[in-house]
Amino acid sequence: MANNRPPDMADFDESALEKKDTKAKQQGKIPISAAQMKFVGEERRLAYLDLELLTGSTIVGSDIAKSVEDITADDLGIVFRSEVDRDSMYVQAAHQFGPETQARVRELQTQLEEMSLDHDDYEMTVRRVSSLTGGVGQIKIGADSKVERELLSELTKRTVNVLSTAQRGGVLPGAAAGYTHACASVDLDSNPEWRAGKQVLLRSLTAPLEQILRNAYVENTKVYLERIFDAGPRTTFDAVQGEVVDAFEHSIFDVAETMIRVLQTAVSNAIMAITTDTIVYHKEPEQSFSPNE
Repeated sequence: MANNRPPDMADFDESALEKKDTKAKQQGKIPISAAQMKFVGEERRLAYLDLELLTGSTIVGSDIAKSVEDITADDLGIVFRSEVDRDSMYVQAAHQFGPETQARVRELQTQLEEMSLDHDDYEMTVRRVSSLTGGVGQIKIGADSKVERELLSELTKRTVNVLSTAQRGGVLPGAAAGYTHACASVDLDSNPEWRAGKQVLLRSLTAPLEQILRNAYVENTKVYLERIFDAGPRTTFDAVQGEVVDAFEHSIFDVAETMIRVLQTAVSNAIMAITTDTIVYHKEPEQSFSPNE
C-alpha cells in the first residue's frame, strides 16, 4: 500500500468515472480490485488502520468491531487512483495530507527518533511512515534480454539497500576518509600504558585511505593523508580526479552503518588474534591439505 504522489485533480475526471460506473451498473457489474496484505500479525493490523486513515474508509471483517453485514455507503473510502499487480497495491489516497494523517506521521517519526537501529519495530515503523507520506514507489526495469534484466534487477536491489541504509544511519566522507578523521578522537597521552595499542589503532584507521591513494598511483601517500586530515572532517580524496576535495560537494560518501560494522568486525578479529595462543595461517589451503605434498 502506497501513495506515489500528491493527489492531482487533473487525473480525477468525475464525468468519466460516472460514465464508467453507469455502464458497469447497466451490465450488472461493479468494478472491484482486490488485494491481500502480505504482512502478518500486528503489522498487518496496523497496515489496515493506516489504510483506513488514508482513504477515510472503515475496516470491516470477522475479527473487527464492525462486521461485513453492517456496512453502509458511509464506510466506503476515497482514492483518486489505484493499481494492483501480483506483488503490490498502490493507492493515491484522498486524505494523505489530512490533519489526522499528518498527526500519525509525526507520532511515528517521534517513535523512530527514540528507537535504536536494531529495534525490533524499527523497519516496520519506517515502512508505515513511507506508506503514510507517499515514500513508497515502484521501480520498473526494462532490458533486451532476460540475463541483462536479472543483472539490472540485482544491481537495483543493491542500490536500494545501500540508499535505505544510508538514509537510516547517515553517511561519512567517502574513500574511508571517515576513519582518518576519526583519528582526532584518539588521545595518545591520556593513558601511557595504552599508547602502543592506540598507535596500532591509528595506523589501522588510516590504512584503508592510504591503500586507495596507492591504488590511484599517488607517490607520497603520507603527505596526502596529512592534507586530508588537516582540511577538516568533510574532506576526502577523489580517485578519479586525483584531488583532495569536499566529499559532500562531490558526492563521495561511505554509508555510516556499514563503516561501523566493518570497524567492529576488525576490532573483534584483532581481540581474537591477541587472545589466541596459536594461529595457523594457510596461504594456499587446498594445496596445504593435499596428502601428496
